[in-house]
Amino acid sequence: MDLSISSRPMHRESSLARADWAAVPPPVVHRRTVAALAKWRLNKATDFIEANLATPILLADMAAAAGLTRMHFAAQFRAATGLRPREYLLRRRIERAQALLATPEVSLVDAALSVGFQTQAHFSAVFRRFVGQTPGGWRRVNLGTSGNH
Repeated sequence: MDLSISSRPMHRESSLARADWAAVPPPVVHRRTVAALAKWRLNKATDFIEANLATPILLADMAAAAGLTRMHFAAQFRAATGLRPREYLLRRRIERAQALLATPEVSLVDAALSVGFQTQAHFSAVFRRFVGQTPGGWRRVNLGTSGNH
């Protein structure tokens, strides 16, 4: 028995079936609209973040402050703010760091540590992503100093 002859028509049929299948549009996926986080829950979460910027903050910590599970909190927080909780946390840390860097007495390392970054390298990478320049470069531009800090 010659398998190559008998398999050809089957192969042709399966390729035709695939071509017909490709013409069928994909099913429409209806995503449920997530309700925005209630204002009081959002306030609890943001107050918690502000009070704890210098310490490691997990999604579970933010969710607990708002009284929700991690997944419900993350979805509702994003619906309310347009940002993922982690993005919001990093933005707040960078904004606080900018305020600290506006005073020449605060070193870059002290600014990084006081807003919850464990290393200056991570701080610099996140700062550059959000601000567009390094912390030292930002400080030089905004303070007009030579950047000896």
